[in-house]
Amino acid sequence: DLKDDDLLAAVECARVSTDRDATRYEESRQRLRNASITLARLRSAPVGTRVDCLRAESEIADVSRDYPTALARLEEARKLLEGAGITKGLQYNAVLTDIGGVYFRTARYREALELNLQTSEALDRNGRGGTIAKVTVTQNRASLLFRLGEVRRSQAVGVEAMRRMQSLRGDQPATPQLAVSYSITLNRLGRTGEATDLLSAAREQARTLGSTTWNALASYHLGRSLLIAGKTDGAQKYLDESRALWYANEAANRDRIADLLKTLAELELARGNVPEAVRQIDEALTR
Repeated sequence: DLKDDDLLAAVECARVSTDRDATRYEESRQRLRNASITLARLRSAPVGTRVDCLRAESEIADVSRDYPTALARLEEARKLLEGAGITKGLQYNAVLTDIGGVYFRTARYREALELNLQTSEALDRNGRGGTIAKVTVTQNRASLLFRLGEVRRSQAVGVEAMRRMQSLRGDQPATPQLAVSYSITLNRLGRTGEATDLLSAAREQARTLGSTTWNALASYHLGRSLLIAGKTDGAQKYLDESRALWYANEAANRDRIADLLKTLAELELARGNVPEAVRQIDEALTR
C-alpha cells in the first residue's frame, strides 16, 4: 500500500527461508520471483536488500541441488558487502556461514573448516563472541570435525556450542538444529541415552515451531539412537515418520533418503531379515 519496494523485496526474500523450512518449495520460488520484479522497479536497491535476495536465490538453488549457482550468488553477496565495507555485522557473518554450508554439502570439508575458523575469529574481533551467531559457527565446526573423522574433538566442540547456547537461552531447551547436530556425535560415540533425550525434546520443539525440516531430522536421528541401542521396534516409528516427510519431496531430500535407506537396511539386518536388508542397501547405493 505504501509503494515501498525496498521493504517489499526484503520481506519477500526473507520469507523464502520460512517457506523452504516448511517444505513449501513452490511458494518460496514464487516469493523470489516477486522479489525480482520488485527489485527491478528500484533504480538502486540498498546493499542489504540485494544481499538478502542473493542469499534467497542461493537457498532456492541449493534446494534444487544447483550448488555452483548457490555458491556464485553467495560470492556475489560477499563481494557486495566487502566492496561497501560492511564486514562487521551479522549479515556478512551469515553470508560466510552460508558459503561454508555449501562447502559442507559438497564435501569440501577442509575449505569449510578454514572458512569456519576465519568467521569465528571475525566474530570475536567485532565483539560478537557471545552471540547466537558464535554458537552457530561453533556448532558448524563440530559437524565439520565429525565429517573429517575427529569424533572426540567434535564432541568437545559440540559441548562448547551447547554451553554457549545455554548461557544465552537460560532454562530453554537447545534449538532443534543444535540438538540434532550434537546428538549425531553422541550416537557415534554410543551415548544413545543422552542422544535420545536431546532428540525427543528437539522433535517436540520442531513440531511446536512447525519446522518440517527439523522434525524430520530429529525423528530420523532419534530412530538411529534407538536402533544403535538395540531397540528396533521403537526405532521403526521414528524412521517411518522421517520417511513420510522426506518422500513428500524426493528431489530436495535425495541424500537424506539414501541415508534413511541405509539405516533401514541396518534395521532389517538387526531383525535377521537379510533379503530385505539387501534390497534396502541396493536402493540406497542406487540413489
